[in-house]
Amino acid sequence: MSSTGDFFCVSLTSGFVQLRYNLGSGTNVLQSTNRVDTSGGTWHTVRAGRTGHQGYLVLDGLEVKQNDTEGGMSTLDVATDLFVGGVSDLSLISTFSVEDEPVGFTGGVRELVLNGNDFDLTETGALGGANVGDWDGTA
Repeated sequence: MSSTGDFFCVSLTSGFVQLRYNLGSGTNVLQSTNRVDTSGGTWHTVRAGRTGHQGYLVLDGLEVKQNDTEGGMSTLDVATDLFVGGVSDLSLISTFSVEDEPVGFTGGVRELVLNGNDFDLTETGALGGANVGDWDGTA
């Protein structure tokens, strides 16, 4: 992934969920109004996306929206791999998609729905993985 150009990234920064995306006119950052419980005792629901030039981020029902009206594209080139939780090589992360140096994800992901499609988050449902393990004893 290049350090410029279009991208779409959901990350956790200082306890806040962030959506960062670039449609060719600069990086847009949406940040949740509340912090997440990083102790591991609470499940959170995150929804993030874009419709045209408007980005949205929803954490536990609280929505943040932003319009990018400065031109650029209205679609993203998403012909790249989708990484859930982290990447095997942090240099694959666009320098504009995170606030500070990227770090790997520690936690649990229970469900992933993208464009209405449920993704199988099991050994057989992924093309590959790095530092992924069963953390709660279920398949």
